[in-house]
Amino acid sequence: ELRQINPYAAIVPTRDGAIDAECFYSRSLARAFEAGASEHEHAAHFPADSQFVDFTFESETALDESRFREFLGNLPDRLWRAKGYVRLPQGSAFLNYAAGRYSLEPWAADQPTRLVFIGTDVKPEEVLGPLRGCAL
Repeated sequence: ELRQINPYAAIVPTRDGAIDAECFYSRSLARAFEAGASEHEHAAHFPADSQFVDFTFESETALDESRFREFLGNLPDRLWRAKGYVRLPQGSAFLNYAAGRYSLEPWAADQPTRLVFIGTDVKPEEVLGPLRGCAL
């Protein structure tokens, strides 16, 4: 039923909802798909030759909000997740991005920009280059 809703959804078998926290990290998640999954099941989640990547971006410089929102709308389809703090001219915000949808919520404490990105077959520079272009 889940595969009908989203054929690319990460499905990790659990018992009573218990899941190892390591599964939430990209490299461990990739291993979780490989361990015990048949080739058919693995291919249902991600192409068998996909490579999970994770990378970060940190900056003390504020980002232009309109350019940053445009950047978020143009992220590669292979970028599954981004999360962290964003320094904007009017104050910090918390970014929660998942598979093309995002929320950018004001954050009370001033924070530098610190973002983590997770995807498959994404070259970090194809994300980080345009992100640097958002700097004021």
